[in-house]
Amino acid sequence: MTDDSGPVIATKSRGLGQSTQLLRRVDGITYWVIDGPKQIRKFINTNLRQEWKKDAETDGVDPGRDPWLRDLSKLEWSLQTIAVAKVRPSLSMMRRQEFIARLKERSKELDRAIELYDQVIWPVIIQGNDSMLKDGYCRYTTLKTMGVKRTLAYVGH
Repeated sequence: MTDDSGPVIATKSRGLGQSTQLLRRVDGITYWVIDGPKQIRKFINTNLRQEWKKDAETDGVDPGRDPWLRDLSKLEWSLQTIAVAKVRPSLSMMRRQEFIARLKERSKELDRAIELYDQVIWPVIIQGNDSMLKDGYCRYTTLKTMGVKRTLAYVGH
């Protein structure tokens, strides 16, 4: 295994149309990745959309009026290596005391799992026009606390 974003650790194809890189390392962190734009788009619109809809409803927002959810299926996606310092967490999320308390606990657990077991993580999800963090607060917080300089991200434009 090498320690940059280029090398593929494992490759597998499962009817996604192309070979998909499953594991990559960046700055000592191992990631599960999907690298094809169409496959990333399908993954996000199939797996994460429902979670985000529930989050919007919990926040009292009509998911049909939420700009992120409304435009999600139109976004073009790419896997990118980005500076952790460029990621912008949502201020409204970071003001929620209950969320922050839970995030700190989860981040400690993930830090321990990465340090002890080389826990494999997913890339964070970033809104491309302003680098707003849309998913992966625990991963982001853990990487930032660990002093990791770069992370893999699915970036939507």
